[in-house]
Amino acid sequence: MHPSKTAVLRTLASAPAVLLAAALLALLALPTREQPSRPRFARLVAEAKLRVPELTPAELSALLAGPGAPLVVDVREPDEWARGHLPGAVHLSKGVLEREIEAVAPALDADIVLYCGSDARAALAGDNLRRMGYTRVRNLRGGLRAWTEAGGPTTQE
Repeated sequence: MHPSKTAVLRTLASAPAVLLAAALLALLALPTREQPSRPRFARLVAEAKLRVPELTPAELSALLAGPGAPLVVDVREPDEWARGHLPGAVHLSKGVLEREIEAVAPALDADIVLYCGSDARAALAGDNLRRMGYTRVRNLRGGLRAWTEAGGPTTQE
């Protein structure tokens, strides 16, 4: 049986830093509505999220409106991309991202923001890009779902 998220948060409030990190991983790995019975996957995503910084939809929107906008990469499957994606995004599904990213972003210090439907696949993809040497990789927290809920535009072009 999993501890409640409230119980884990209470533990966090009084824990030393080392235990804090372990408890955070435990909290992030608890079943959610999206992944109720996939604890190993949830743990893998939680660990990746510790290594890949996240942006909110509002933060990404501000970056896209300013100079030097980041490269935005949609890592979803082709059918998901076809149903709608962020304007200006590049499509490199998670299955080909590592093979194709160097053609799109040859510089290891390229500013890259990844997104998927919710943010799990993008976190895993971002973790792999960081392992490849990319130093400025971020993940859109909540993915396309959060982007559209925040009023962000999408396109099918």
